[in-house]
Amino acid sequence: MKEHPHASRARAGRRRQRGSAMLEYILGAMFIGLVLFAGSPSVLDKLMEMVRANHSARAHAIGSPLIGSSLKP
Repeated sequence: MKEHPHASRARAGRRRQRGSAMLEYILGAMFIGLVLFAGSPSVLDKLMEMVRANHSARAHAIGSPLIGSSLKP
């Protein structure tokens, strides 16, 4: 069976598209990394500080017998 004259060009185009998708993923990951880690208090530092504060407040509420009993009539 004879191959279509444009078949090899289509295969080469698909290969280039796969390579460009990988480049887009790498650039996107680098951009996200820069956003998370850049700055004096970085976004990641702020996020971790909020998680720690929320966790300590929850741990206090779970361990306190007064918080649960004050909700009962």
